[in-house]
Amino acid sequence: MMKKCIGCGVELQMEDIKKPGYIKDINQDYCQRCFRMTHYNDLTIDMKNRIERKAILDKIREIDGLLVLIVDILHIEFALRSDLIEALKGKDIVLVLNKYDVLPKNVNLERILEYINRYTAKHLKNTRVHEVLLTQKFDEGFNNLFLDVVDESGYRSIYFVGNVNAGKSTIINKLLKDKKLTESRYPSTTLDFNVIPYDEYLFIDTPGLIDESSLICKTEQSNLKQIEINKMIKPLVYQLYENQSYAIDGILKIDVYTKNPKSSIIFYGSPLLNIHRSGIENGSIYFDKHHKEFPLHVNDAYIKEIKIGHDREDILINGLGIITVKGVNRVVITTQKGVEILERESII
Repeated sequence: MMKKCIGCGVELQMEDIKKPGYIKDINQDYCQRCFRMTHYNDLTIDMKNRIERKAILDKIREIDGLLVLIVDILHIEFALRSDLIEALKGKDIVLVLNKYDVLPKNVNLERILEYINRYTAKHLKNTRVHEVLLTQKFDEGFNNLFLDVVDESGYRSIYFVGNVNAGKSTIINKLLKDKKLTESRYPSTTLDFNVIPYDEYLFIDTPGLIDESSLICKTEQSNLKQIEINKMIKPLVYQLYENQSYAIDGILKIDVYTKNPKSSIIFYGSPLLNIHRSGIENGSIYFDKHHKEFPLHVNDAYIKEIKIGHDREDILINGLGIITVKGVNRVVITTQKGVEILERESII
């Protein structure tokens, strides 16, 4: 049997330095790529050489074990795609809501959980959801609670699944109390199903499901730090007294139209993003002239108009964050072609 990298699960090889799994010495346990990512945050191969989403879903359909579905608490809508829901039919699931520590302090967590429970009840009705758990970066109580749920399920093979950058490897390392698996902000860090024995269990880390509608999968790897949300969000609040335009770096422009003197817009995203505020006309001039001056910028733009149906509404930009508008009539968004935008009644 071919030896596999402990960090990412790929088969180790000594033939081609440009391919996944390369090692210099057969006694190495980690491929060169994992070693350099862990120690130098450096990539040695193109991360776009990744496992196709369909291939991973086909394997998930064949799984006989407990599935731990890990989702970003901010963006559950982008995690529960119809193809994943279909692959999960008849499965036993533990749903883990990750990164709740990035939520602002004033957010009503109970309201968010109530929404997520309704959402999952509707979309995961053909699965058996054993438990919904919360976890965050420094959560000492998670391990015991998780293992109690797993023990009660009766399964010994535990598969961790979810979108790229959902935090699967990080959570397994937390359970192992050891940074055995390679953790990284880069998509597709885990390259194959990776089996890790733990007590009487087998933990299986799976490659992240690629979401081509996410900005994460459309951004150059050197710019991912710019949009990554890995600490508590500090909302940026703007009062609106007239129609205004907001540019987020060079990657998104949102024109906001209002007739309400008490309207507002709130941005929830990475603190490294820059926001430029102006009138509608000047906003278009500014964005057209300057957007390519930013490392993070639109290459092929598309425009989406949203008529706001609620007094307070969340606009979800896949891979970037959430924009909440209050007392607004409509918004017009310009961003990278293929990036998905959803709206919902505000829960933030």
